[in-house]
Order: sequence, then structure tokens, then C-alpha cells
Amino acid sequence: FAFVTLNLIDKENKESMFKRILKIAGIILLILLGVATFIWFNYLKPKPLPISREDRAAITLMPLPASLKLTGGEFVLTSGFGVTVQGPADEVVSKAVDRFIDRTINQSKLTFQPKGEGLTINYITAKSPVQPVEADESYKILINKDEITIDAPSAYGVLRALESLSQLLKTENGKTVWPALKIDDNP
Repeated sequence: FAFVTLNLIDKENKESMFKRILKIAGIILLILLGVATFIWFNYLKPKPLPISREDRAAITLMPLPASLKLTGGEFVLTSGFGVTVQGPADEVVSKAVDRFIDRTINQSKLTFQPKGEGLTINYITAKSPVQPVEADESYKILINKDEITIDAPSAYGVLRALESLSQLLKTENGKTVWPALKIDDNP
């Protein structure tokens, strides 16, 4: 009889102890969840891109740049269009410009001289034989009704900018245009 009573007491103590442990674990979990929520919303939650919903809807560009602002209007591509490159001699940039011109001619069905006014590319450093892990691929594009300007610190930025510019070209109402805008990107 004493043995059975002792087992019942131990069983009640074990159940009571188990309930306390569950309560403590539940409280700890709630506290951790609260702390994680606080950290997420105050420190880790990604900020939305500084591109308005209207601008995002009007642009078909992948991936979206860090900053894009449509300024209204467009640059109309004509047969007088040309490209001016200001920077160190770089075979990769030269070939990228040639590809850009070929794609533009194919899409617009216009013929134009590759040298001339319209697009000015400014960059400072040439491409190295092997792209460094932390290469500066940033660029800025400014398009208005009179000209297009690309500014990049390196040849890598020029490559990214030309790709973005190719994606922005569209043909509508019988004319080939780039929307007037400002892009500031750092891929």
C-alpha cells in the first residue's frame, strides 16, 4: 500500500513538473517570437525599392535598378543617332557598344552611323582580365528628349548600363523611342 501511494505522489509531481516546464517553454517561445518580430520590423525587413508603382508598371526592365524615375517625354531614335565613348580604350566596351548598336538597328529597322550624337558613354577604368569579386558595376543613365548619357566608374558599369538601355528601347506608333528617365543602379 505504501508503495502504491508513493508511486501516485511521484506521478502527480511528474505531471505537475511537466506542466510547469511546458508553461515556461511556452513563455520563452512567446518572448523569442516577440524579439524576432521586433528585430524583423526594425532592422531586417527589406525596404521597398525607391521606384514608384506607376514607374514600375511603365517599365519592362529586369532586374529593376536601385533607383528609377520617369521624367516625362521620350528620346526618339533617328538615322542621325550615334554613340560617343569617353574613357580608356577597352575591347570589351567596344564590343558591347557594337552589340548594342546591332540590337538597336535590328529593333528599329533604322540605319545610322555608329559614331555621332545621341548616346554619350563616360567611364573611368577599363575592364581587368578577370573580374574582381567586388568590381564596381554601378552606373547612371539619364535620358531626355535630346540625348542619352551613361556615366559609370568602370567598364563593368558600362556593360550593365547598355543592357538596361537595350531593354528600355521600344517601338510604338511607328517610332522607336527610349522613355525619358533617370536610373541610378549598383548591381
